[in-house]
Amino acid sequence: KRAVAIDGMYLLFSVSYDHGRKMIQLARSASLDGPWTLQPGAVLRPGLASGHDGLHVDTVTAYWFADRERILLFYKGYPASPQPDQPLSPWGSSLCAAEMEPGETEARKLGMLIAPVPEDGHWMRGWASGLQLVPSAGGGWLGLMTGSPTPPAPVSEEPRMREPAPSLGGWAHTPEAWPVGGWTVDPQPIRRIDDLPEAARRMG
Repeated sequence: KRAVAIDGMYLLFSVSYDHGRKMIQLARSASLDGPWTLQPGAVLRPGLASGHDGLHVDTVTAYWFADRERILLFYKGYPASPQPDQPLSPWGSSLCAAEMEPGETEARKLGMLIAPVPEDGHWMRGWASGLQLVPSAGGGWLGLMTGSPTPPAPVSEEPRMREPAPSLGGWAHTPEAWPVGGWTVDPQPIRRIDDLPEAARRMG
């Protein structure tokens, strides 16, 4: 990955709070050294209260697809209400996507890409978060993600603890050139906590 100037400008996406809810904002600069100009308002806000991103939008990464002249955003959506299609983790966060053109001030949501995996014992059963996009040698894309087998408690019980431990890293992949569908998650993480050396566990 590398920073790319689009039409002579660098774009920086970040997360901030608006009345207690996380949103995604955009700043622009002609140089990576700045100064950066923060665009007023949000590029992305939480969605409907009943939806997969009804509480927060968070943990954003952005990629420029020159052939499509589109910026693809991956973000984590936190639900504000239990999700009926997530039976083992109704309050778990999911990986979502949005797109925008360089001159636009708001992104268009493309929907949820990866939800908590509905399998007992799966390392991403509880919640899914973040995605670093890597081209796959065989075509398509790999995504380096974090997740957990532990489902979050309801917002009313633990309003801030949306990502209970353990936090594990692993891979997802899609064969599609435009990576907004076809994602599957590897059945095992890169490493589980119990597989770490004792010295590493002691150091956190």
